Amino acid sequence: VSVPLPEALPVLPCLDHEARLHEGMPPHAAAYIEDIEDGGLHEVVCVPSRRRIEVDVVSTADEHTDASHARLVGRLRSRFPRHRIVVAGPSWLRGDRRVARACRAASCGVLLALTYDGGMRWLPAVADDALIQRLVNAHQRRAQHPEPALGPDAAPTAEALLAAEGYRTWRSPSPWRLGPADAALARELVAGWERAAMEMAAGGEEARRIQAWAAARRRTIAGGRFQLEVGHQDLLALPPAERS
Repeated sequence: VSVPLPEALPVLPCLDHEARLHEGMPPHAAAYIEDIEDGGLHEVVCVPSRRRIEVDVVSTADEHTDASHARLVGRLRSRFPRHRIVVAGPSWLRGDRRVARACRAASCGVLLALTYDGGMRWLPAVADDALIQRLVNAHQRRAQHPEPALGPDAAPTAEALLAAEGYRTWRSPSPWRLGPADAALARELVAGWERAAMEMAAGGEEARRIQAWAAARRRTIAGGRFQLEVGHQDLLALPPAERS
């Protein structure tokens, strides 16, 4: 496709790495389409060799209505009956795999630091520490759009994706260790965990237990004698060594 540009319009080089994110994908054309009826914006990718047209709803989230999306898909199916029309919804795993492939294409190392791994340990312990940990971790895994998030499984999943691209990986614990000097941060964590657990509570009795736990933990922090360890992991991944 050739589009003549006015002389007054500057031509800028592309400075991002979008091409590397599409590494391994057959030749394709991507375009943004605006709905003339309501101004909705959509991204469409056409792969001629596969007779496939993909509508990416993630890149234009909140920029079009459901009605605009339905019109676009209907018109594509009508205009291109021999093509497969695919709506690409959100996918953490697909997105992470694209990032891993882009890093491999650039032959760059990857360092993912302080990724939460689900660990939560208090000294002294109080009733329902385990309940809060279970509910917070369930909240970490709750659906983000239609698909559940990785939550505490993020670090091992990233390691597996990078290893599949040939990376050498090292994953080690890097827990937060908090004490009386970190009382302000500990209070913020308790408040955040209380909110997350309340969102996942099964009913009134469980909600009461969460509130009682939060009150007990605020007293623990105010007393000035506590230890809190929050599990995190660091992941280092280096590309395959070049063969001479």
